[in-house]
Amino acid sequence: MKSSAASMMVLGAMMAFGGVAPDGGDDRWQIVMAADFDSDGMMDVLWNDPHDNLVTVWLMAGAVLRAPGPIITGPPGDEWSVTTADFNRDGMSDVVWSNADSNRFAVWFMNGASVLAPGPEIPGPTGDDWALASGESDFNADGYTDVLFRQAKTNLFTVWLMNGGTVLARGPALQGPTGDEWSVSTTADFNGDGMGDIIWVDATNVRAAIWLMNGTELLARGPSVSGPRGSGWTLVASAGDVDFDGMADLVWTNDQRSLSAVWRMRGTSLLAKGPLVAGPEDEGWSVVTTGDMNGDGTMDLLWQAEKPTRMATWLMRGTSVAQAGPVIEGPKAP
Repeated sequence: MKSSAASMMVLGAMMAFGGVAPDGGDDRWQIVMAADFDSDGMMDVLWNDPHDNLVTVWLMAGAVLRAPGPIITGPPGDEWSVTTADFNRDGMSDVVWSNADSNRFAVWFMNGASVLAPGPEIPGPTGDDWALASGESDFNADGYTDVLFRQAKTNLFTVWLMNGGTVLARGPALQGPTGDEWSVSTTADFNGDGMGDIIWVDATNVRAAIWLMNGTELLARGPSVSGPRGSGWTLVASAGDVDFDGMADLVWTNDQRSLSAVWRMRGTSLLAKGPLVAGPEDEGWSVVTTGDMNGDGTMDLLWQAEKPTRMATWLMRGTSVAQAGPVIEGPKAP
């Protein structure tokens, strides 16, 4: 297969910035999240190769790839995972590395697609089986992103308030939903108070529940909300505001059928189920994350398919597609 223009741009960026090439295949790259890395008001894409502990930031302009960043090597050692949020209030997203095996995490401050300063490794909560949950939020409305930990074997969770790359306060350990099937999906503001809330997901029974938070304390447990009917549906580990009401909504995806659907929420309760939204024409596509890709204030959908790795952005108008973006090949090994 001939290299696309996007692939050639990736290789050029790697050589120009002295990037490190993966020793694995191209299909190991996964979209982690969409976030604004260059402070232009439009979300960009963070890719991760977990096998080789690499990341790269692709700067976007709506549904179009504007510039792929250099490939960046993560902290030394194995079993690192990655997420992203703006930790130093500079309007540019940063990279958060976490290691469940050694129970530690580190915030790497970014300047666009390049590393500005890697922060120190910080020990997580005391005890076994704690891990940083996906999707950091500002839990106390001070403008700084905070972190959420979960202990899988007990379903305990705790919010740590951050001041940039240092811990400001460690919240108490709180009990999550009853039952082994529940896990944390992500965090977002569901009641418009400027503080992050927690989305719990039961993948077995295709349902979710939103717990409203007040800083490090639990404010209210929301009811269980069922996903779409039929097999193959999963909750997307990202949430955003699709209807511009200041409250986050839920997105479901089905890679068996290359479909998605947006559930409009009002706080912890379901307001309305959106229509089924089809992905690109061939099979194997799923929505992997969401974000405001074109700066219009509402959530858009990022699709990914594998073998070969590809992405596409659907710009949304409410729960319907306003513009289906082009299919773009993922990062390539030289």
